[in-house]
Amino acid sequence: MPELPEVETYRRDLEPHLLGSTLARVQVRNTPNAPRILRRHGPVGFAEQLERARVVAVGRVGKFLTLSLDLPVALVLHLGMSGRLMLAEPDDAYPPHTHVVLDLDGDRQLRFVDPRSFGEMFVSLLDGGVPKDLAHLGVDPLAGWPAPGAFARMLHARTGRIKDLLMNQEFIAGLGNIYTDEALHAAGVRYDRPANELSSDERVRLHSAVPQILERAIRMRGTSMQDESYRDLGGLLGGFQDALAVYGREDGPCKSCGEPIVRGRWGNRSTFYCPRCQV
Repeated sequence: MPELPEVETYRRDLEPHLLGSTLARVQVRNTPNAPRILRRHGPVGFAEQLERARVVAVGRVGKFLTLSLDLPVALVLHLGMSGRLMLAEPDDAYPPHTHVVLDLDGDRQLRFVDPRSFGEMFVSLLDGGVPKDLAHLGVDPLAGWPAPGAFARMLHARTGRIKDLLMNQEFIAGLGNIYTDEALHAAGVRYDRPANELSSDERVRLHSAVPQILERAIRMRGTSMQDESYRDLGGLLGGFQDALAVYGREDGPCKSCGEPIVRGRWGNRSTFYCPRCQV
């Protein structure tokens, strides 16, 4: 599932193409899963709210991409597990599972393609520049990240497992399985430790590791795993998969100590860690 670095890569790539552009037409295509993509508020009136509106800002809140318009609303996109965005010419063939198409001025299209249809698009009222539907999300690691002391107090107030907390989008917005595992390894913290039992040094290390891991992944244009479901706006794979320390590297040597990486169970997902470096 695309996480914060992949969505931020899209945001940076899209901004010069979309900023100031007009949504000349919005097409909800006749695909079986198009209604599922619009499930949050339904398809009725979706296109009519957007057509002829101008994009005034291209933003991101956690894993959500936001297109603020010259109206008191934003178009919000979530890529789900397999969603992709593509810039294309109107005469280009539509890839399978192209559910929504935004016709831009200048004879260009932004296409939302999602084979598994877990992604979504919806229109949300803006409240202080933030879509109201996203107001419940927690702090963004790249915008308004708390100071080390405040972060330590946030952890100290929680008794749950640290990975559960980091993955909770109402606590921190944007982290998923990949970057949570990577940040915990960088901080030397095991995934199932109670958050309020971390030492002062561990809290400081984790506070630094989260934004550092994310910024490095953005510089490398995100992570594309073996299924190659994530590709950037130009259709290219990300590069951070080559720099992963633990995620997806079961039985491979830890890049810090050489100990084999362990694959554990975390809910209905896998979690990866070094049993020597992470205690």
